[in-house]
Amino acid sequence: MNLVTSITLSRETGLSILAPVKFGLFIKFREVKGVPQSESLSSDLQKKYGVSGNFECTAVEIDVSKSNKIKELGAPWLPWGIDESDFKKDYFFLV
Repeated sequence: MNLVTSITLSRETGLSILAPVKFGLFIKFREVKGVPQSESLSSDLQKKYGVSGNFECTAVEIDVSKSNKIKELGAPWLPWGIDESDFKKDYFFLV
């Protein structure tokens, strides 16, 4: 699904957004509660796509050989800077 749909559904359901990197490795996104480290979306993108909020991300692995369990790789949660190209991708999904 596209990014706008993913963000909308994530807010409605409380689920996290995943984007694939390579087989079994994904980037997991979540909305930042409270004061963010930095802004995720420029005001121009907020107006153009009708989406606001601040997000952070971390790397996760999904073990497809056993139980499809998501394992966080211990990487810190980092601010996610969303740019125009992210809105043109349709590979996001929720977990």
